[in-house]
Amino acid sequence: MEVRRDRVAKSRAMRERPSVPWRRWVLLAAALLAIGPVGLVGAEASPLPPTAVVPTAPAELEPLWAFGPDDLDLVSTEQVSDRIVDVTFRTPALTGPTTARIILPTGYDPAADVRYPVLFLLHGGAGQYRDWSLNGAVELTADLPLITVLPDAGRSAWYTDWFNNGAGGPPMWETYHLGQLLPWVDQHFQTVGTRAGRAIAGLSSGGFGTMSYASRHPDHFVAAASFSGALDTNTPPVVAGKAIDGLAAQDGGLPGSLFGLRELHEVRWRGHNPWDLAENLRHLSLVVRAGNGMAGGEFGGGGPTDPGGFVLEKATYDMSVSFHERLVALDVDHVWDDYGAGTHTYAYWIDGLAKALPVFMDAFAEQRPDPSAFTYRSVEPTYDIFDWRVALDRPVVEFSELDVDPTGFALRGSGSATVTTAPAFVPNQPYDVLLTRADGSTEQRTVRADRSGRLTLDVPLGAANAVQQLFLPTHDSPLTTVHETRVDIARTKPGSGR
Repeated sequence: MEVRRDRVAKSRAMRERPSVPWRRWVLLAAALLAIGPVGLVGAEASPLPPTAVVPTAPAELEPLWAFGPDDLDLVSTEQVSDRIVDVTFRTPALTGPTTARIILPTGYDPAADVRYPVLFLLHGGAGQYRDWSLNGAVELTADLPLITVLPDAGRSAWYTDWFNNGAGGPPMWETYHLGQLLPWVDQHFQTVGTRAGRAIAGLSSGGFGTMSYASRHPDHFVAAASFSGALDTNTPPVVAGKAIDGLAAQDGGLPGSLFGLRELHEVRWRGHNPWDLAENLRHLSLVVRAGNGMAGGEFGGGGPTDPGGFVLEKATYDMSVSFHERLVALDVDHVWDDYGAGTHTYAYWIDGLAKALPVFMDAFAEQRPDPSAFTYRSVEPTYDIFDWRVALDRPVVEFSELDVDPTGFALRGSGSATVTTAPAFVPNQPYDVLLTRADGSTEQRTVRADRSGRLTLDVPLGAANAVQQLFLPTHDSPLTTVHETRVDIARTKPGSGR
C-alpha cells in the first residue's frame, strides 16, 4: 500500500489522539449556522448575451435513480465568459430552480472530434455553485484538457437525497447530481463519458459529498479529493449527528431531514459516511488534505484570532485523520496531506486543488478499465455496481457486502437476494454454480447465461434480521446477524449431459 503524506511523524502521533471534545462539535454547529462562506474573494466576470448550449454528444448513461436527465428542464443558458457557461434547470428532484457552472477547456470546440475528462467540484456549507470559480479554479484549469462542473447543493450542502424523517422527496441532491446532471453533461458536451474520465473533489461538507458520492458510486469516478472534508460523521456520533443535522435548517429542514435522527437511524447515516464505506474506494486515486486550524499556516488565519475558521478546520481535520487511518487499516492507497497549521478558507483549498489536479490527470491518462474483482458495501436494498446488480429481500435497513473475484462472488447480509452478474459469460451457455452457506451446507445448480452473457441467481443468505442494524461504541450490535453465502461459477464441461 502507498500512503504519501507531507507530515508523517504528525500523522503517526495523531493515531493516538484523544476523542474529539463534544464541546467542539457544539461550537461547530453554532459556527456553521452563524457564518457565511469563508474566504470568498474576487468578482465575477460581466455576463455576455445568452447563447445556446453546445451540441449534444452521443455518450448517454442509464439513470440509476427515480429521475434521469430527461426529467431536467433547461430553463436558461448563459455564456458568462469564453470558458464559462451557466445552466439553470428545473427538476422534480428539487423544489426550485438550480444552476450549475461549467468551466470549459481553453479553445473548446464542440464540433471537434476531441473528448475531455470531467471534474465535478463541490462547494461547502453556506456556499454556492460559483465559489470555486471566484477563487481560482478558472485560472488553475486554463491549460488543462478538462471540463469542470460546479453544481449547486443548497446552503446546507449535505450531498444526499433527504430522508425527511421517512417522507422522502425533495431535495434529492444525489439524484440530481449523479442521476441527472452528470449524464446531462455527458450528453451535451464533448466528454469521455465513462468512469475512466471522471473525477470529483470538494471542500468541507463538499469533501463529505465527494467521498460519499465516490464510495456509494465508485463506478462513476476514477479519482476523488477532499479538502478539509467532513469524512467521518461518527466522531463522535451523537454530537456530530446533532451538529450536522442542524445544518439542514439553512434550507428549511427539520431535525431528521438529512438521514433521519441519528439516535434512531444511525445505519442510514453510516450508509452515507465515507469512513464506513472506505473499502468501496479501493480502485480510485484518492487525495485527502486537511490542516489543524492553528495559526501559522502558509496562507494565514487559524488560531484564537480566527475562531470560526479554527473550530471548523479542527473539526474537519479530526474527521479527515479518522478517514485517513481507516484507509490505512484497509490498505487502500491514497495521498494524505496533513499540512499542519491553517484555517478553513479557500486559500488552502485552491492550493489543495492545484496539488490534486496532476493526480486526476494521471488517473485519466491511465484509462483504467472497471475492476473485475472488487468489494462493495451498501445499506441500499437494491444496487448496481460495476455492471452487477443486487436486489435484497429483507425487512430492515442494514449493510450488505458484495465481494466479487474471478471465480465467483460472496454476498454477506441477511434474508435472500437476487444477483445478476456483469456480462462476463458466454451468452446462452450453461454454467455450474456451487453455493456454500455459512453453516457449511452446499447446493449445486446449473444456470444458463442470457443472451447478453449475464447470470441471474437467487442467493439465500439466512434468517432475516427483525431489527434495523444498530451499533455500539466499540462494535456492531449483536442483534444484527450477518450471514455469508459463497457462489462459485464454472463453465459446464462438454459431455457432462447438461
